Amino acid sequence: LENGESKWLKNITNQVGRLSALTEKLVLLSRMDEAGYKTPLSSFDLSELVRQTASEYTERPVTIDAPAFLPYFGSRENIGRALSMLFDNAMKYSTGEVEVQLSGTPRTFSRIKKHGYIFQMKNPCGELPKGDLDMLFERFSRADSSRNSKTGGSGIGLAVVKEIVGFHKGSIHAFSEDGQSFEVRITL
Repeated sequence: LENGESKWLKNITNQVGRLSALTEKLVLLSRMDEAGYKTPLSSFDLSELVRQTASEYTERPVTIDAPAFLPYFGSRENIGRALSMLFDNAMKYSTGEVEVQLSGTPRTFSRIKKHGYIFQMKNPCGELPKGDLDMLFERFSRADSSRNSKTGGSGIGLAVVKEIVGFHKGSIHAFSEDGQSFEVRITL
């Protein structure tokens, strides 16, 4: 530290950051696996949360098609985490513009478990198998193991997203229609 910046210090700092993020995800998964897991629930604007989260990611262009206001009752913190992990994944693997669509009929804030909202994120990427890609939501699963060194991923982020969506009584599905794009669809 006394000698200033070096490539070794920078590499160590990056690795510590990656390990901290991985540890945080694993702790969250472990907590969610426990019976009786609870997190504060509240009413919030899902459209605003999607826009706010997207604004934090500037590596790729992002287009958002969402109602001006979409009330939701759930864990704002965890839904925000799930969105961040999806955007992070899209920024790592996308080869172009990320398209986000949020749809549903706005309702008043309520404690209804199923709102009927659909969140879709689609982005172009390298080659993927066509069809169902739900196996990517399994812990430590990766579409292409050679991507580990390029992107620094651990294969745990999408598993965390699946747990958060499940906690909110929702469903999540991933697929590639053409083998050149990746799409995630969440129903809450």
